[in-house]
Amino acid sequence: MRYRIGEISRLVDLPTHVIRFYETQGIVNPDQRSTNNYRHYNSLDVCKLLNSKLYRSLGFSLAESAELINNCSHEQVKQRLTRRAARIDEAIADLQRQRLRLRELQSYCESLEECLTGFHVIERRGIYWVAEGKREDLFLEEGSEEIIRHWMKKLPCVYFTGVFPAEALLGEKDFDYSWGIAINEEDMEHFPGEKMSLVKYFPHGRYAHAVIEREDTHEFLPQHFSGVLQLIAQNGMKVKGAALVQLIEIVRENGRMLYRFGVSVPV
Repeated sequence: MRYRIGEISRLVDLPTHVIRFYETQGIVNPDQRSTNNYRHYNSLDVCKLLNSKLYRSLGFSLAESAELINNCSHEQVKQRLTRRAARIDEAIADLQRQRLRLRELQSYCESLEECLTGFHVIERRGIYWVAEGKREDLFLEEGSEEIIRHWMKKLPCVYFTGVFPAEALLGEKDFDYSWGIAINEEDMEHFPGEKMSLVKYFPHGRYAHAVIEREDTHEFLPQHFSGVLQLIAQNGMKVKGAALVQLIEIVRENGRMLYRFGVSVPV
């Protein structure tokens, strides 16, 4: 069977300029022996073009598809397919982390109004955390900058988190806290070889989750947590460790810029 370029373009659903590109790469070789000087393509050309479409559908570029068809041995094709599959696996893992973070943020948003005046008891996943400062004065401890820079490449599974010691919240020592970068426990597998002596672990557990709303970003004070602590005490619970604080929403309502922080207190 012989096809003119318009016919083969419709048959394999490829633009004529793509077919001409493959012709320049020597992948399809039209016969130009017709009396009217039209170029004609055969069934083998159809097979090659369909093979190129397969490679393109798997994420290979036009040039890569041409290379795979025209210049690669069996071993080279196998290696390139393996590398492409590995990149797809990485992309799937990234999308799964995005979905997990989206659902987490959705959950925070859905419970936000209730948590502004009360709290939920939740099972919070364990996190790994690297400190980046004291109160609002940010600084990097020796060796931690490298870890933080590495972690920041893994958005959205990393997030800015404040750690507020229980003794400070309860007034048993001077009020103090630190901000840092956190990663959920299940995502730590993507960060091999870290200097774990600089990383603090906060285990999975039962937390009272509430929301603090502020109109400024100045440093936190003990009174910001008074309502949460009163609710916990009124429900017969005790604070069992450091509170974890993270920004969950910035919105403008009624002409005011509002900052809403999720507060998770182990109980």
